[in-house]
Amino acid sequence: MTTYELSEWATRPFSRTFSILVAGNFADPQQASQGATDLLCFDTNTNRGEIFATVHEGKLDDGTVVQNGPRHIGGTIIADHRWTHVVHGPFGKSGAQVLFYDAHAGIGAFYGIQKNGNLLLIKTHTGWRTSWTQIISGKFSDNDGKQLLFYDAAAGTGEFYFVDDSGTHRRIRTQTGWRSSWHAILAANFSNSKFDDLLFYDKGAGVGEFYRTDGHGGISMFSSHTNWRKGWRQVRAGAFESGGGFSGLLFHEDGSGHTEIYSTNGNGSIAQLNVSLGSVWLARAANFQAILPATFIGNTVGGLDDICAYDPSAGVISYFRNVPHS
Repeated sequence: MTTYELSEWATRPFSRTFSILVAGNFADPQQASQGATDLLCFDTNTNRGEIFATVHEGKLDDGTVVQNGPRHIGGTIIADHRWTHVVHGPFGKSGAQVLFYDAHAGIGAFYGIQKNGNLLLIKTHTGWRTSWTQIISGKFSDNDGKQLLFYDAAAGTGEFYFVDDSGTHRRIRTQTGWRSSWHAILAANFSNSKFDDLLFYDKGAGVGEFYRTDGHGGISMFSSHTNWRKGWRQVRAGAFESGGGFSGLLFHEDGSGHTEIYSTNGNGSIAQLNVSLGSVWLARAANFQAILPATFIGNTVGGLDDICAYDPSAGVISYFRNVPHS
């Protein structure tokens, strides 16, 4: 049986004030780490943000000596709206890559990101609902890039939208009658569908439901769980199992920092993996505000996701390798 260990790669000082962290491929200042996942970080209190590339191997392409970990790239993002949501696509082959949404004003703006880490406004939209509580990007149709799922908890409504390179969006389908209590909605590969599937988690009820999407805004449930822990605040999808053909799940509980990692089998069943969390994770997990699985470092074994975790109380950000042991 394979066991896994979350091994610390780097812990670095980091701003304490970021409220939103989004993973994506935003900047490439170092040949050795091109293609590594980066971070777009935003402070909703000051309406300012920054982009950080993930770098390693000691030097940037211009010869600058660096430490392993996050490297601030580009200028400070100074927003003219109170962005409440930041969602990474990309939404086509080029052009619109990130959506900023202001739930107070009902404004959405699509931006491109230049390789120097600066934003480029593509298109602004007004008149959007002010009641969207979650916005999820995923492969929900045959079109290039990602599409968007908007969830209005109070109305129990979900809407799928197509977005193109120019930031133009078109509604694919509206779904009504959804629970108003979904705490988390994830898009990932939970079945053999060519489109992204969805996991819905109801924190208060301890319910998790897996749905397939059909490419036209339709969804169909293929598995339901009614006995999940009710304390999970963060639920993340990622590649956590060597040779696993489907996305796994990481569950994290506020306060205690209790963390569990699972594989999924393509039919909606889950199985807990034997993961040693390690001393650094255990020491800081209670204060992790954001946990992001992605290819930040690049594992040499198993193609597993790394994990970036942000602890604002200590003013640090940590990167972990998920290392398998037979």
